[in-house]
Amino acid sequence: HEDAILVAYEDKEDAQVAAAEALFGGIKVDGSLPVTASAQFPAGTSIANPSGYRFQFGMPAAAGMNSYVLQGIDSIAQEAIAAGATPGCAVLVMRGNKIVWDKGYGRTEYHGAGKEVDPYATLYDLASVTKVSATTVATMKMYYDKLINIEESASVYVEQMRGRNLNSIKLRNLLLHNSGLVPFIPFYQETMGKAGLKPNLYSAEPNDTFCVPIIDGLYMCGAYQDTVWEMVMSSPIKSDKKMRYSDLSMLVMRRVLEGASGVSFERYLDSVFYKPLGMENTCFNPAINLPKKTCAPTEMDNLWRHKKVEGYVHDQSAAVLGGVSGNAGLFSNVYDL
Repeated sequence: HEDAILVAYEDKEDAQVAAAEALFGGIKVDGSLPVTASAQFPAGTSIANPSGYRFQFGMPAAAGMNSYVLQGIDSIAQEAIAAGATPGCAVLVMRGNKIVWDKGYGRTEYHGAGKEVDPYATLYDLASVTKVSATTVATMKMYYDKLINIEESASVYVEQMRGRNLNSIKLRNLLLHNSGLVPFIPFYQETMGKAGLKPNLYSAEPNDTFCVPIIDGLYMCGAYQDTVWEMVMSSPIKSDKKMRYSDLSMLVMRRVLEGASGVSFERYLDSVFYKPLGMENTCFNPAINLPKKTCAPTEMDNLWRHKKVEGYVHDQSAAVLGGVSGNAGLFSNVYDL
């Protein structure tokens, strides 16, 4: 309630935490004034607030969990770090709407490099979780808003697909991965020659021509994205309709969703889901959009980018599309996710 005043009475840590959780909807507010504060606020005045629509922090026992068992997470994480399986990780355990474990382990890079992992401050490349946390939720929302019909062809929403190989593929089949599309196309390989990156497609500085950020200090020619889309539309389609995972289906779904909503994929997700949910640490291209945030590096790319991939999407298909794609590209932390 915009005009409400929350009175917590006691200047103690428990009261402060409870007040913060109440303001953010983690716990219910059902108290009332025990005394008359003014003519406008007589004794008994209150504004009730239902509980549990946001998460709250609590002890494991309050969520019906055993704290001793949860302590085993420490040894599992430390074992993984010692074995070199990961330089560090963020772990969050939530049951119901209660977070009972949130902890960072190790660092963002090996051999003592990078920063200590903070479960709140450290962002990660979500990779294929993008399909769930972006493409699927957007599809569901537009379906219920009657902006799309999953029984219709994708070409209904994407004019360039009409009369092409993908003309009759239904949205349902794209989502079920039984559309007959090939698993993936190595788009980035077409931009490389025997001597390395083709100079007509890349620049170390951005401008109107080279406007696609691949990584810091490397920008791809924007026109190549038309070539990528042409390769998708010309892609062969198998006729047996068996279920085969395909990145291409998610690339097409992004275009479908943009065609149906009339706005960019990124803007739709941010305005409909992420901002209203308070997901301030969730975005595409955090190196550009959240430059002060700490992103855990994904890898040292010695094949294509020849740099440490940090804050830019690891997936090559998403990268050539500017880091915003239906199959990958989203970054977040454990709390937002």
